[in-house]
Amino acid sequence: MEQFKTHEIKTRFGTFTIEYGELDTAPTYLPEYMVELKFNGTYLGHTIITGDPRDLDKRAIATIFNTTQQRDNAIVELS
Repeated sequence: MEQFKTHEIKTRFGTFTIEYGELDTAPTYLPEYMVELKFNGTYLGHTIITGDPRDLDKRAIATIFNTTQQRDNAIVELS
């Protein structure tokens, strides 16, 4: 995740760290964007959005992973 950007949010409860960036995919695969969330260095989960950003106003799939790597899918709108 070296190519990812990192943003920290300091609160009175602790520090949230958000890492985000586009994942490398093969030429025939749809582009993917990942956001990972940590709290005080503890991994909380990450989300991968899969869809073509050139298709604005179209739908993409957001796959949400938690600490046990269970996943849920949601449909999101690209804009």
